[in-house]
Amino acid sequence: MNPELRNRLIKATAGGAIALATVLIQWHEGVLYTPYRDSGGVLSVCYGHTGAVAISSPVSATSLLDSDQKAAMAIVDANVTAPLTENQKAALASFVYNGARGARALWWAAILAGSALLYFHQKAKDARESAIGLKEAVTETTEALMALSSKQLVSRCWICRRSIKTKSPNVTS
Repeated sequence: MNPELRNRLIKATAGGAIALATVLIQWHEGVLYTPYRDSGGVLSVCYGHTGAVAISSPVSATSLLDSDQKAAMAIVDANVTAPLTENQKAALASFVYNGARGARALWWAAILAGSALLYFHQKAKDARESAIGLKEAVTETTEALMALSSKQLVSRCWICRRSIKTKSPNVTS
């Protein structure tokens, strides 16, 4: 990873997912204040905002980026149910910002489906591990109970033998 990008991401970590995604988008998109065609032929401006919009200042570009960013984050929040770290959320928001527009929306839907499959696969794996852990705990508990019962039986036999030798009527102690 580029050291400058790494440093920017570290500084943005305190700001959460939106701050991280903003750094990613600004780094990878760059900024142009006049409309241009992006690599996919889509008319864009500023940090990759689609559509022909007249931008007169960096403040306007940042404002446009913020609104697009919030829309991208809303898509992530609405469609991803798996628990995400702030870094994962930022990466997905950056991906949505860059890839989930126009004809790429179907591709984004496939990514979300894959995310859901991965989430359920992980949950199934966790459930399996929990079941194995439960089985092991039950086995250990059963063995401990069996051992405890054997010790109690040995103790009872010893008490009975002592009681017989002393001819004491109290066998239950």
